[in-house]
Amino acid sequence: MASTGFAPALPQILDVDERSRLLPDLDDVLSSVGDDGTVAGDDDESRRSQASPCPAISCSSQLTGPTKVFQVPLSGDNKSVLESWTITYHARTKKVSAWYHWLGICWWRRTEAEDSHVLSVVPNAHFSQAELGVVCANDQAQYAASCRKKSATAGHGADLERRLRKLDWKVQDEIYDLLNDRVQSSSNAFRRRDWKVVVLVEVPGGEMTDAAAQALMAPGRTHKSQLRRKRLLRPLLSRKKRPSMPITEYRLILRGTETKANDEGWGSHNRYSRPWRAVDEKELADKRLSKETQGNENRWSKETHVGDKYVDF
Repeated sequence: MASTGFAPALPQILDVDERSRLLPDLDDVLSSVGDDGTVAGDDDESRRSQASPCPAISCSSQLTGPTKVFQVPLSGDNKSVLESWTITYHARTKKVSAWYHWLGICWWRRTEAEDSHVLSVVPNAHFSQAELGVVCANDQAQYAASCRKKSATAGHGADLERRLRKLDWKVQDEIYDLLNDRVQSSSNAFRRRDWKVVVLVEVPGGEMTDAAAQALMAPGRTHKSQLRRKRLLRPLLSRKKRPSMPITEYRLILRGTETKANDEGWGSHNRYSRPWRAVDEKELADKRLSKETQGNENRWSKETHVGDKYVDF
């Protein structure tokens, strides 16, 4: 019988005393481990020397140390930070599930469509700030060389905005959520830090060979120009059309910049906060005090006569 992968459970019909005899004692289990066993908090070298008890689980989690989160230096220019991210997108695909041909003519066919979706949003932590700065400068230089305009910087931003708005709405939604999360995580009550997209590179199918990486790094070669060239040469080519890859990688470089600072700090609010709470409470307290004063005056005027001395008990 094949193993199901689930731990055997004790029968429910057994009593508590019978179950206790079937379960091993904790002291016996710990003593059977011996000196070779390690627990949490032991030396890292002893933990690395042990093999993984389950062959299906990778031992990379035992070999790798704790991840180091990037921090800006305390001294120097810490107003701007660059980050690299990759969004993997699966386009909408159609597959013919059934068809009927007669006399060389397709009379009917049934297709099944898979909706587009975002597979993953992964940070690329293996780039330094200097490397990301060089990539940003090269991207602007390539755009300036291709368009040959005087205002290359403004044109680069407009072209980036246009390419972002042409993406699938699901990819745009992920980019918007990513920027919003970075703003909320990086800002505090004294500093406001905004994040923007400065570089967008589209890699159809990802990089599976060295030729794809070289074509990606070649200047002046964009995906749209390649598609336009293939569309023009398609009638002249007799070879069979290759299937298109539904996977597309969108590689982004985000730039975080400190835009506002306030040493005194800003207040916080949400959709249920009450900015006029202090004013309302003061107004209610004043009205309550005025009603109490007016009530005391009315009671004094009703319970006392002329010449009588009023005593409030």
